[in-house]
Amino acid sequence: MRKFLFLFIISFLIESSAKAGLDEVVNTKNFKKEYGVNYTTVKNLPPAKTPKKSSTKKPAPKPESLLNVFVISNVNLFIPPSAKNPPNPALGESSIENNPYPDLNHNISFTEFTQKLLQRTYIQAPNKLSSSLYYESETLLNKALQEIIFSVRSKPVDMVIFGGNQVYSNDFMRYFKEMAYVLDSYKIPNYQVLGASDLRGPEITEKLIKDKYYMLKTRMVNFLILDNTSQEIIPERIPEEANDQTIWLAGMLKKLNESQEELVIILHNPLTLSDINYINQFTKLNLKLIINSSKPDFKKSYESRLISNPVVINNPSMISYPCSYLNIQKDSQGEFDVRPIMIDLQQIQNLARSRTGARN
Repeated sequence: MRKFLFLFIISFLIESSAKAGLDEVVNTKNFKKEYGVNYTTVKNLPPAKTPKKSSTKKPAPKPESLLNVFVISNVNLFIPPSAKNPPNPALGESSIENNPYPDLNHNISFTEFTQKLLQRTYIQAPNKLSSSLYYESETLLNKALQEIIFSVRSKPVDMVIFGGNQVYSNDFMRYFKEMAYVLDSYKIPNYQVLGASDLRGPEITEKLIKDKYYMLKTRMVNFLILDNTSQEIIPERIPEEANDQTIWLAGMLKKLNESQEELVIILHNPLTLSDINYINQFTKLNLKLIINSSKPDFKKSYESRLISNPVVINNPSMISYPCSYLNIQKDSQGEFDVRPIMIDLQQIQNLARSRTGARN
């Protein structure tokens, strides 16, 4: 009943969002056909309150936000066995209290950990006492989507990007798509970045995620979505080891270098030294932001090894304290505002805080 009431309220308030809007989605498989969206404006909003008169001088108004994007990473959606999700022997349900990765050494590098994770054929269910709240992931994702949809009442949402590790293993992808469909219902475009856990499991990844790399062209800024989970972006030896993504990216960077349009790169793992050296060949590239999701905490820094010295953001994990997702806005003066948003579930936040430092 609550679900239907929620949908009724939102459908009354929203016909669509997207103020900046996507001009086109560019890649080798023509995403424009798959993701074409017609945009309208937000209607039926409550009337604005009449401001009280004041004798003091009013502060200068804030620049209007022209781009509003959300990035949700490390959802790791896990649906415990139930009537709708029968026990799966491949998940080792009998040992759910164990470390989910007992055969892996957590002192190794993130890249090594990812590669070893992808080689696993036996996937245990997650540890119930982990600092990552796998068993609360469904509730957290549902709440985050509600918050984003309700936010349209005050500011249009241009798109939502899921930054990788959408599911604990890819046999949960159908549940994730069912939940994310609420964004489609309100015509909020949404896209996926490939993460390590999206690859592991019994399903064929190519059937679950339509493409692994592409560019989202908007009137404000271009978003380059790259895959550095299942393959290297720039192998150490090119052109001998160049893959399809490498060849595609070379053409896109050449065009962006010539046009000097603003660029945001979103990928799951940090750029490698080979990636950085290759990007630096495009000396006029107007790269503003790099967003990855390799660590659970929000962190902001600068990549001084790149000529454009872009801001690097580590997108926070949704299932680790403080359970958050990312909001990217760009105003009429061309300034980016990137900040984490804590999911408004106090009991779960308290649980996540109490689990901080627990064995993953």
